[in-house]
Parts: sequence; structure tokens; C-alpha cells
Amino acid sequence: MSVIYQTTITRIGQSAKEALGEQMLITFREGAPADI
Repeated sequence: MSVIYQTTITRIGQSAKEALGEQMLITFREGAPADI
């Protein structure tokens, strides 16, 4: 199988637990505003 997407998680936001509970994962590139 080939790699389609690869990332390194450097920080986890306050809403991460809630999003994972909804089976959702959102990633932002380095430099994204802290309030999103």
C-alpha cells in the first residue's frame, strides 16, 4: 500500500478530545492562528 497522507502532530488543541469523540480529525499547517 502506498502512503497517501503523512503528517507530524506538534500540538493538540483544547477541542481535540471532543472532535475525536465525533470521529473527526482536523489538522492545520504550522503558523495557523491559535484560536481555531
